Amino acid sequence: MFQSRGHRITLVPPVYLNVVELNRVSRFKYLGHWVSENLMDKRTLRESAGKTINALRIQYNNAFRVLLGLPRYCSASGMFEAVHTDGFHAVLTKESCLVAKLYAWQLK
Repeated sequence: MFQSRGHRITLVPPVYLNVVELNRVSRFKYLGHWVSENLMDKRTLRESAGKTINALRIQYNNAFRVLLGLPRYCSASGMFEAVHTDGFHAVLTKESCLVAKLYAWQLK
């Protein structure tokens, strides 16, 4: 059973499968995604965001390797150190701070 916003289900009749009562759970995994009673699961969102960030990091590193003419197996941290530039996470942090500052400025 799924809950709607503001309505909590308190009385749930038992469900049986071949005369065996099934346990009620608050969430379950289906096709690799977590489904919760309120259909909002932060775990799935965090996992998806983490996978997306990792894919972007790999593409960022590979693009730099191509620009510098380096092979794919070279160290990303060594590559950024050699050319004195920021790596993916440093750029992501700086951009996040910039967005936060712009948002705070708009609220004033």
